[in-house]
Amino acid sequence: MSTVYFLPKSEKDFARLPKKEKVKIEKVIKGISQNPFVGKKLGGELLGLYVARAWPYRILYKFEKTFKAVIIVHILHRQEAYK
Repeated sequence: MSTVYFLPKSEKDFARLPKKEKVKIEKVIKGISQNPFVGKKLGGELLGLYVARAWPYRILYKFEKTFKAVIIVHILHRQEAYK
């Protein structure tokens, strides 16, 4: 199991969510901590990041193998994530 860290921006993203959505996202993050490679690997400008879905939100994260750490970079509504 990996340790999960939130960047300041992702903490703000999470704090703004409705309680119902927070519960969904917490479940997905727990799954990510157990297997960091469940998300889709991104490329281009987002090379090195992964995205996991918690409908209708997207969780952008990266995995640091050296420290066995998952770093949550952003939590965005899908409409914002693909702009």
